[in-house]
Amino acid sequence: LRREMIERVRQSVAKLPPDHQQIIHLAFDRDLSSGDIMQIMGKPSITAVTSHLHRAMKRLKTVLEQDGYFIDATSKGGDSEWQSKTQNASGSL
Repeated sequence: LRREMIERVRQSVAKLPPDHQQIIHLAFDRDLSSGDIMQIMGKPSITAVTSHLHRAMKRLKTVLEQDGYFIDATSKGGDSEWQSKTQNASGSL
């Protein structure tokens, strides 16, 4: 299930504009700091990086929702759960 979720996210990221793809890649795949991302992307400040990353993640959430997935950030244990909108309450398809 985790591999499927990762693949769905990657497919959704590929639908984003190139600058959104880049900032998500730098922040999450390469695990770079905001300062490093600022230098690589030529942003004027760390605030500009965090704002851009926020916009990119918001757009990614929208794409995931359009693709039929949503994030349940209220799950217990602090981990978000990704679920198909077609799943019933028991979690099965």
